Amino acid sequence: IYKVIVREFKRMLHPHAVFPIRISGTLISNGVVRNIFVFITLYIILTALGTTAMMAMGLTMLDSVSCCITCLSSVGPGYGYVVGPLDSWDVFPDAVLWIDSFLMLAGRLEIYSILLPFMPGFWRDN
Repeated sequence: IYKVIVREFKRMLHPHAVFPIRISGTLISNGVVRNIFVFITLYIILTALGTTAMMAMGLTMLDSVSCCITCLSSVGPGYGYVVGPLDSWDVFPDAVLWIDSFLMLAGRLEIYSILLPFMPGFWRDN
């Protein structure tokens, strides 16, 4: 990501120049860079939407963010006032557990495969 940011600043100074991105000597195509940024953006959007929904259901911001990142990343215990390594998730409302379950599926099965069926073009015959 750092190399992409530096390249964009160089492009601002020299709009017609070509600045390839290399990692360990391997040329990284623009398509791969775009896919990485789309994935990171989707990750941030899902975390923000999940956090907002959980805060609307009465959780604190720390618990909401911790639950979303824990579920989406599949990393185990969260960090917060209610969710921690020694605490149980049974104190949460059922709606929060459904959101967490969706985020766990998105994290385990890949964000693209979970969100793709929500696109109208997925259901059309070509």
